[in-house]
Amino acid sequence: MTAITTITAAVASAMSIAVSIDRLREETQRFGATPYLLTVSDDARAHATAVTVEWQGDELVMGVGARSARNAAAGPEVSLLWPPFEPGGYSLISDGVVRDTADERL
Repeated sequence: MTAITTITAAVASAMSIAVSIDRLREETQRFGATPYLLTVSDDARAHATAVTVEWQGDELVMGVGARSARNAAAGPEVSLLWPPFEPGGYSLISDGVVRDTADERL
């Protein structure tokens, strides 16, 4: 199983703040379990795909397709983006490092 270890989170587009895992867990409960996974290919093309995440201990894990798995294996720095759930609201962006890309789960 593949896991992404979360490092930081941004709660507004113009600022990035470090948050605890517990606070990130609370925020992901508010935003829901279906963010977008953002990866970059080795030729610098961005790739975004909707994923379903779940907490396993202090890590967020998700199933991914072949392209996301390849991108994450080549460049393990990824982001998860939860769009605003209310008009005029803020996005939740969590940057992380992929720990394992086995069996197309991050």
